[in-house]
Amino acid sequence: MIAYDDALKLVLEQASSFGDEEVPVSDALNRVLAESLYADRDYPPFNRAAMDGYALNFADIAAGVAEFKVVETIFPAQVNTKELAPGECYKILTGASVPSFADIVIRVEDAVIHGDHVSFNLNGPKKWQNISRQGEDVAAANMVLQAPCLVTAPVIALLSVLGKATVMVRRKPFVAIITTGNEVIDPTLPVNSVQIRNSNQSQLLALLQSIQITEISVSHALDDIDELKPRFSQAFKADIIISSGAVSAGDADYIPIVLDQLGVKRLFHKVAIKPGKPIWIGKRDNSKILFCLPGNPLSCLACFILFIRPFIEACYGIDPMLIPKFSLKDSLQKSSTLDEFFPACRIRDTNEIERLRFNGSGDIRAAVLAEGFGRHPASIKVLPAGTLVSFYPL
Repeated sequence: MIAYDDALKLVLEQASSFGDEEVPVSDALNRVLAESLYADRDYPPFNRAAMDGYALNFADIAAGVAEFKVVETIFPAQVNTKELAPGECYKILTGASVPSFADIVIRVEDAVIHGDHVSFNLNGPKKWQNISRQGEDVAAANMVLQAPCLVTAPVIALLSVLGKATVMVRRKPFVAIITTGNEVIDPTLPVNSVQIRNSNQSQLLALLQSIQITEISVSHALDDIDELKPRFSQAFKADIIISSGAVSAGDADYIPIVLDQLGVKRLFHKVAIKPGKPIWIGKRDNSKILFCLPGNPLSCLACFILFIRPFIEACYGIDPMLIPKFSLKDSLQKSSTLDEFFPACRIRDTNEIERLRFNGSGDIRAAVLAEGFGRHPASIKVLPAGTLVSFYPL
């Protein structure tokens, strides 16, 4: 049995890109950028007025000119038609291009108007004051954003500024979900006293969709080698295969046997964690990876958060999600020698986390109110209240 940190390291070492694809910018939100972005021109592309006011030559102020004649008003997207002579200025609006004859903008609040002339209440004026100078944000041909990174709303705005209609992003994986169990049935069908409804299929679909993965196939197999074998063979078309159930030590836990017969290389079977201990992870043809999760719903959820999501992030090439630490509200004691991951919620007023009560990994409500999993390390029996613990957000 392998320790969690060692198991995760081994999984992340298997990560490789699913490839890239070009998509319209309108479809790029929450995708992972695959191309670095470069400025197509200087930004700002011209000396830009940072506020409403008056543009003039700083040398006139230095020479002691006290009153200026307003020769023209410049609006955004408008080019000046007149040059400035000494003692003259432009009235200018925020965002407009500052003509080359001016090198300071004095805000309108500091102006005193006298017909077509204006004077100013000045307090230490400086050259280039209230002007965003051409190229000061980024010069033409310089990198604006380095890939890979998550495409957020501000990145979408940046793509539009750069005139991009399409953009290269990391291709999302095709995922096959296989649930197992003779007792597991479709939630829409009638259920008898010894059957359970298939919650893992719905949960895994939702978890994948929450990270923008939508190309997903789903199927269910009975606990039968002759049924499991073709089901997995068909799923080998996918980039990632996720199964639930049939990986523990029971008489009907056939998945390890089936995958061995199909030539899948086992990376490990069983990790020193609770819930999720029976997890089986392997690879086929040095590319397809299989995450075979335990059947209990909480175990399934925990294994996705602890292994599958970090693996997909690594395949995209983005930095892994930061695992924050929060103070524990109440002390916790455990009897196992495993890393225990407990469903928890945050207490906003105190920035603490609180363990939620549940009746084992089969409890259907165990994670309903959870915001993540707290970690109780294998080597520590008792965590006193106030201990900083790692928190893995859902």
